[in-house]
Amino acid sequence: MRRGRAELFITVEGEGLVTKKLQLDWSLTEQFFSHMETVQTKYDLAGPSLHDMLQVENILFVEEENNENKELEGILFSALTEALESLKKMRNQEGLELMNDLSVQAAKIHKSITIIKEYAPEVALHYREKLVQRLAEFAEGAGDESRLLTEAAILADKADVNEELTRLESHLLQFSDTLEVDEPVGRKLDFLVQEMNREVNTIGSKANDSRMTREVVEMKSLLEKMKEQVQNIE
Repeated sequence: MRRGRAELFITVEGEGLVTKKLQLDWSLTEQFFSHMETVQTKYDLAGPSLHDMLQVENILFVEEENNENKELEGILFSALTEALESLKKMRNQEGLELMNDLSVQAAKIHKSITIIKEYAPEVALHYREKLVQRLAEFAEGAGDESRLLTEAAILADKADVNEELTRLESHLLQFSDTLEVDEPVGRKLDFLVQEMNREVNTIGSKANDSRMTREVVEMKSLLEKMKEQVQNIE
């Protein structure tokens, strides 16, 4: 699992895995009695009692020692293996479903590209006809030069979407090829969806045609779904 994060928690109840032993810190005990004997001699006091000794912090403590339990270990790893196998099976099944769904959406985008390619020449022709008309008006002295230059710039910018369509097709091909790769590809797919969305937005800004606009809206809707789905791919 290379993308995202998984955590496993195992709780064992009871004390069967631990042996508790009461330990005495002999070094600390000897120091305690040595000091008490000095104090007793110097001040003529009674000797320290066991109760006095136990008041010393950490002089008596409980030590825990793990017990080896092969039976429990076998049960634990058997359950863990079964869980991981189930996870792997589920991930494979979900991955195939995602791949099939993304392939269908990619095919729909390709269909929209084909439709836009059919309409694009008509849109370019429409712009050219408008420009020719403005040129004729300008030649007769009825046209405005600044407006003519503006429309010529618009034609140069909007009449041709071939470059964007070519890049979009290239990204779409890379996307389909990446789906077949047997390694983590989620981040790459995410990047390709972003690149495709950028090209579609550019086409949309140029498309002054209701038919092309309809296909752009369809592609943006498909890419939004694909963007959500690739987040679930490793």
